[in-house]
Amino acid sequence: MATEILRPDAAGDIAFLDRSGGRFNWEMVCEEEPDEFDTYVANSLNPTYLMDLYNLPPHSVGSLTINFIKIYFVCCYYGVAGYGKSALKSDSTITEGAEIAISEYPAWTIYSQQWNTNPATDGDPWTWDDIDALQIGVAFKGGSATTCYCTQVYVEVDFSPPAGVPQQAMHLMRMRRN
Repeated sequence: MATEILRPDAAGDIAFLDRSGGRFNWEMVCEEEPDEFDTYVANSLNPTYLMDLYNLPPHSVGSLTINFIKIYFVCCYYGVAGYGKSALKSDSTITEGAEIAISEYPAWTIYSQQWNTNPATDGDPWTWDDIDALQIGVAFKGGSATTCYCTQVYVEVDFSPPAGVPQQAMHLMRMRRN
C-alpha cells in the first residue's frame, strides 16, 4: 500500500466559515504543519453547521487501485462545546462525515473520516478521475458561547502501487511532489 497526500489549492463550491486573514478560506488550512492560530477558519457563536469545501490539485503519484480516502482536519473549540465533521463533494453530491465532539482549546486535535468507496456513486470504488475532481472540507457548529477553529485540512489517498515499485520509491516520489 502507498499513499498520496493532497492539500487544498483553491476555493471549492462552499465557503461559509470565517477566516483569520488572507484572501481565501483554503489558504488558512492548506499548510503541511498545523500552525494553530496563525491561520484558521472558524464558526463563531453559531449553533448551526457551517461548511467550507476546498479544491485539490490533481494527483501525481497515485496509480492502480484506490483502497480508500481519509480526510484529516485539525481543530479545537473555545467556549461551551464544539462539534465538527469532515465533508467532501464528489460529482455533484456533498457528503458529510460523522459528527464528532471536538477538543477544547488549548488541545488542537487531529480528526479523520475514511471513505472506502465513493458515496456519490452508490458505493462504487474510487477512481483517479473522482480524486482529481474531489473537493474536501469541514463543517462546524458550536453555540451562542462557542467558537470552533480549524487550522489544517487534507486528504490521504491510499492506493496499491504498481507492481515492482518499492515503497521507498513511492515515498521519494511523494517527497519530490511536496
